Amino acid sequence: MVYLIRATMPLLFLFLLASCHSARQSTTEQPVIKKKAVDQGLIVSDANGNAALDRNAPSTNQTDGEATSSDTAIGDAAASDELQAITDIADWEHPTKAILQGDPYRLSKIELSQNATYPAFYVQFPGEMDLKDHASLWQKLTKIAEANGYWNYKLVNEQGGVTVEVTCDKGAKAVLSVTVNGADYAPEDGASDPLQDSVPQVPQSFMNYMDDKHPLSDQSVIRFFEQADLNDDGQLEAVLGVKDRPDEEGIYSEIYVLKQVKDQIVQLGENLSGGGYGVFDIGLVHLDDRKVPVLQMKLTNGVSMEGFALFTLKADKPVELVNSASPTGVGDDELTDNDLDGAFDGYVQHRTSYDVLYYNVMRVYALQRGQFVQTDTKVAMPDYPSEPKDVAAAYLTLRALAEFNDAPEVDRRLKELCPACTEKQTGLIGPAWTDAFQGSSGFAEDLFGFNVKGDKDTATVGVTYAMEGASVEKLDFHFAHANGKWFIDGIIRPPAE
Repeated sequence: MVYLIRATMPLLFLFLLASCHSARQSTTEQPVIKKKAVDQGLIVSDANGNAALDRNAPSTNQTDGEATSSDTAIGDAAASDELQAITDIADWEHPTKAILQGDPYRLSKIELSQNATYPAFYVQFPGEMDLKDHASLWQKLTKIAEANGYWNYKLVNEQGGVTVEVTCDKGAKAVLSVTVNGADYAPEDGASDPLQDSVPQVPQSFMNYMDDKHPLSDQSVIRFFEQADLNDDGQLEAVLGVKDRPDEEGIYSEIYVLKQVKDQIVQLGENLSGGGYGVFDIGLVHLDDRKVPVLQMKLTNGVSMEGFALFTLKADKPVELVNSASPTGVGDDELTDNDLDGAFDGYVQHRTSYDVLYYNVMRVYALQRGQFVQTDTKVAMPDYPSEPKDVAAAYLTLRALAEFNDAPEVDRRLKELCPACTEKQTGLIGPAWTDAFQGSSGFAEDLFGFNVKGDKDTATVGVTYAMEGASVEKLDFHFAHANGKWFIDGIIRPPAE
């Protein structure tokens, strides 16, 4: 029998790794990050204000399956017990920290009341997309509720004067209601969002500069403004972002780093937007290896890709630290905080498209001496193939994948597919074969032919590969069958006809 197949592999099993995706979720299911397990108990404090975990801590007015109103909980807090404050966030360990660890929230303090059962998380979120988009905010609030054991809690933004109060049902493990500055917040029934019309407060001197140098178009609107010392010179710089439209579908078309020098506003560098992918969110984030924040731009193609770029300020010039976004338009890349200290120390890339032969690949990068260095590659293996033809195809594709992805899972599967292959035999699969699977040719049709002969115990699979304008390559794979599996026990190059 002669088979013609595509040089593709089906989508494989996804990594079971835990992460938070943004509101612009990819239409292609992607693997997500697995963070180290942390006991998800209740937040309590000891006498010194250090955080601990206690699954059985008492509550003055909330029981399983019963929710206390936010007004009652907050009103009773001061009367029922003394407030306990946690300000050393670096040493505080709790699942909620991973959710509020960076942009745009930046947790600064926790206050515990009602016998340490009611936490108030002090965070910052001025002008951020997460508080202007219903789905994004609701997703964040429910994740905090889950991490907090579905006890009532609130988020307090002293800078912006915003308090978000969340009431939960512990028995049902659900969020019952949310209020923002006392007004009901109900995204599911289309109620108005008190934060929808909020815009960042931009000093008049910066507004005058924009009016003079970069006047806004009819639909454009300033959606981000934040000041910080970005180059450790003791002076404040400002990042200002302009979206091309005012709703959550808007993309940042202009991103400037500005600085006030005496009475003048000076632009540092060029417009940082305008690359190959759109910027759907920006913010200042912290990295483990430096005191000052860096600018993060979250990238998307609007369909099945999300990535990011980081910029730092060297002297007075914006310099790109890293740009991680899939060139094929399919993938999900994100920063990671592996030690959960509130500062990012690495990132991961998730790939499932033709650039990795449709395997499910995760590449891990760590921040080392000011640079991100790849430290690991993980590949999800499919079930062992059941037919000789599929074993040969898997062996060829995995040999090609191993050329540019050093992953132990790949090496183990190759050894399983061909346990006794000699160096001479494996050497027959040279660049002509491995290159055939890389780049755009990895999904071309009818390039490979398989001729299968054999019985229930042995088989031979002849494989041919012919690219237009190139010579025809041939290999014969000999198979044996044992323990319910077909495996390769020999590879030869047949004589030329």
